[in-house]
Amino acid sequence: MDLPSASQPGATQYMQREMEDYLKRIETINKVVTGILTEVKTGEQAEKPAAPPAAPKPEPKERYSADYKRWDKIVTEAEKEEEEEKKQKEFADLEEQVCYEESVRSKEAGNKFFKEGLYKEAHEAYTRAMVLDKDEIVHPLNRALCNIRLENWQQGLQDCEAVLKVEPHHPKALVRKATIFQYTQRFEDALEVWDKVVKMNPRSPDAKDNIPTCKKEILERKTLQQFMEADKEGVYNKLQDVLGRFRAAVDEYLAPAESAPAEAAANVTAQTAEAPLGNREAAKANTAEANGAPDDPEAKRVGAVLACLGMLPALLDSTGSQIYFRVNGGLAAMLRLLRHVTGSPCPPAAAEDREALMATLLLEGVYNALAYCLSNAVNQSAFVAGEKRQVLGKKPTDGTLGHALSCVTEAKKEVAQAALHLLSTAADHEWVRAQLHLQLSAQQVCAFPTHNKSGLTMAFIVKMIDNCLKHEGWAEDFKKVDLLTFLLLFSSSEFVPLRRHIVGCLLRLTTRDHYRARLLDRDGAAFRHIPSLIKVFKADIQYRGSAKVEYTEAVVVEGILSSLVNCMTLDPSVREELCRLLLSKDVVADCIHLVTSHSATAVATPDLPVVCRALNCLAKCVVLEDCARQIVASQALMEQLPVLANAFGLVVGGLPDAAEPEKDTYREGIVEYSSILMGMCTKAGQPQAEDVCALVLPEWTLLAGLLTHPNNNICGNIALTFANLAERGSNATVMGKSKVKVVDLLLGAIKTRRNESFQAALHVKNTEANNQHCQMNCAIALAKLAKDEDCRDQLREQKGMEILHTVLQAKRAKA
Repeated sequence: MDLPSASQPGATQYMQREMEDYLKRIETINKVVTGILTEVKTGEQAEKPAAPPAAPKPEPKERYSADYKRWDKIVTEAEKEEEEEKKQKEFADLEEQVCYEESVRSKEAGNKFFKEGLYKEAHEAYTRAMVLDKDEIVHPLNRALCNIRLENWQQGLQDCEAVLKVEPHHPKALVRKATIFQYTQRFEDALEVWDKVVKMNPRSPDAKDNIPTCKKEILERKTLQQFMEADKEGVYNKLQDVLGRFRAAVDEYLAPAESAPAEAAANVTAQTAEAPLGNREAAKANTAEANGAPDDPEAKRVGAVLACLGMLPALLDSTGSQIYFRVNGGLAAMLRLLRHVTGSPCPPAAAEDREALMATLLLEGVYNALAYCLSNAVNQSAFVAGEKRQVLGKKPTDGTLGHALSCVTEAKKEVAQAALHLLSTAADHEWVRAQLHLQLSAQQVCAFPTHNKSGLTMAFIVKMIDNCLKHEGWAEDFKKVDLLTFLLLFSSSEFVPLRRHIVGCLLRLTTRDHYRARLLDRDGAAFRHIPSLIKVFKADIQYRGSAKVEYTEAVVVEGILSSLVNCMTLDPSVREELCRLLLSKDVVADCIHLVTSHSATAVATPDLPVVCRALNCLAKCVVLEDCARQIVASQALMEQLPVLANAFGLVVGGLPDAAEPEKDTYREGIVEYSSILMGMCTKAGQPQAEDVCALVLPEWTLLAGLLTHPNNNICGNIALTFANLAERGSNATVMGKSKVKVVDLLLGAIKTRRNESFQAALHVKNTEANNQHCQMNCAIALAKLAKDEDCRDQLREQKGMEILHTVLQAKRAKA
C-alpha cells in the first residue's frame, strides 16, 4: 500500500491515526510484561480483571509507559536462562565425549581379547562399549561375533537385528545373522539371508561357501523324510534306539565321577547289554568291564559307550541314517566324546595297563564310527567347523587330525587302522587336506605302517592319497615319489575296496600330464605300467558264453578304461601304439562286448558309466584301421549305436538330473561317443561301410534331431554320418523327400554356430576349433545332399549356397 505524501490532503490525519494505533499496541505489550514480572516476583498469579459488564463499553485509552528498568530485568533473566542452558549443553557434550572415549577403549580391549581367543572377556568389553555408546552399531556387530564363538545364538541374533534395524543392508550383520541361522539348523532362513548377501556382493566368499551347504541341508532334510517313510528293514527304529542310548552313555561317561549316580550308569549298561551286539563289539565292552573291578563305575561307563559305538557303523551306511544321526544330536555327542578321548596323548602300542587299554578301545570305536558319519558332506562341514575352533590360535598338531596322525604311527594296529579310516574320509574336505599338508609330506604318507601289507590298511592309505591329490600342493609333493609303482604294487590285491581306491587314484593321476607321461614310461620298447592296468581290468570282468560279459566292480572297470583314454590324449604316436596294445590284449573286444551286453540296461547305474567308458575307449581306438575293422565286424554293436544315440539324446535334451548331475554327463557321453563311431564307421574306405550305412539309414530321421544339440561334437559327428549316408546310392533322394527337413536343420546348425557367443554360452565342451569343424561337417553334408533336386531347391530358397561359400572361405582362411 502506498503512503500519502505530506503535501497531499488528509496526510496529517492519516499519520495521526497510525501513531495512535502504534501506541495502543505498545501499551498492551507493556501490560502483559508487567503481569509476567509480577508472577516471577511474588510466585503468584496476578489478579484477573473483573468481568466486563454485559453492555459493551468503549475501552479507555491507556497511556504509554516509559519504565525501561523493567525491560532491563527481563533481559537479565533471559541471559541467565541462556547461560544455564549453555552450561548444561557443555556438560552434556563433555559427558558424551567421556562416554565416547571410554567406549573406544572398551572396544579396543574387546578386540585384543578376541584376537587372544578370550571370547568371554571380549563379550564383556563389547557389552560395556554398547552401554556407553548406544548409537554406534560397531559394538553390537562385534558382540554378535563373540556370541557366535560362545554359541550364544539368541543374543547374537538380537545383536545382528539391532544393527540391521539401523542399517538394513549391513553386509557383516547379514553374514553373521545367516551364520547363526545355520548353526541353529534354520537353513531356509539362512539361505534367504545369504541370497541378500549375494545381491549386494555377488563375489562374497562367505555366501559362496555356505549357500551350497544350506541347499544340501535342505535337500538332506527331504532325504531324511524319505528315509523315515521308506524304512522297511526297521533301521530307523534300531538307530533311534541306539542313538538314545549312545547319547545317554556319552553324557554319563563325560560327567564328573563324583556327580555321576551309580544307578544311572547301571541302567545304561543294562539297557546296552540287551542289544544284539556283534562278537567283536561285545568282546570290547566285556573287556573294558573285566579290566576294572566288578563294581567299577568307570569301566561300566566305558563299556556302555563301546557297546553303542560298535553298533553304529552298521546303522550309518546310508545317507538317510547319517543325516538322522546328526540332526538328532548324535554327531554332537560323538564330537564331545572325540574331544575328550583325544585330549590325552595316543597310548603306545606296547602299553598294556588298564587305562591304556580303555583309551585304545575308545579311540578305535570313536574313530571308526566318526569316519562312517563323515561320508556325508554336511557332517564333514560340522566336523571341520569344530576342528577350526579347536586349533584356533594353536598348532595344527593340537587338533584331532594331529592326534590321529600320531595314532597311525604309534598306536596298535586296530587304532592305527581306525585313525587312517577317519583321516582318509575327512580328507575329502578341502580344509582337512590343507591341514594335513602342513603336518605331512608325500614321503611320510607312503611310509605309513602297512601292518604286513594289510588290505584294509592299504585301502585307507590309498584313499587318503586319492583325496589329497585334489590339493595342488599335495599333487606337486607326490611328484617327488614313485607313486605309480607304489600303487601298482598292490593293484592285484583280492581285497576289492583296495582295488577300487587304487583305480580311483590312478584315474585322478592320469588327468595330469606329468603322471600320464610317467604311466607311459617304457622298459625298452614296451610300456612299463600299462600291462598292470590291463591286468587289473581283466581281473574284474568275466565272460558268460562267447559274447556276454559281466563285471565285479563298475568303479574299477570305468576307472581303468578312463585312465587308458586319458593316456591316449598325450601324444598321437603314443595313441596309435597304445591302441595296438589294447587290440592285442583283447581289450577292444572286451569293450565291444561290454556295450552289447549292458546297453539295454545302461539307463540304470552301475551299467551307465561302464557303457559310457567302453564306448569312449572304442571311439579313441577306431582311428586305427585294425581296430576299426574289429569294431565294424560287430553287427550287434553297429545296431546298438543309433539306438543308444537316439535314446540318450532324448534324455539329455530334457531337464538335468539335479540330484545326480554326473548321470547327465554319462548320458551325453554315450550320445557323443556313439555319434563318433557312426561317423567313422560309415566313412568311405572303411571296411564294411556299406553294411553299416544300411543299418544306420532306417534311424536317420530320429538322429536328425541331434543336429540341434548344443554340443559341437555331437552335432558335427551326426552331420558327418549324414554326409556319409548321402554319398551312397539313392540315399540323398530318400533323405531329401522325407518330411524331416534335414536341409533346414543343417543350415540352422551352421547359422547358430556362426554366432560368436554360441560356443561359450551353450556348452562347456565347445571350442573355436570344434565349432569350425562342426560347421564344416554340416557344409559337407549339405553338399552331398545337393545331389537331390529337392535338396538343391531348398538350398536355393534359403540362400544356402552363400552360407556354404562363407564356411569354405573361413576354412581356407584358417588353413
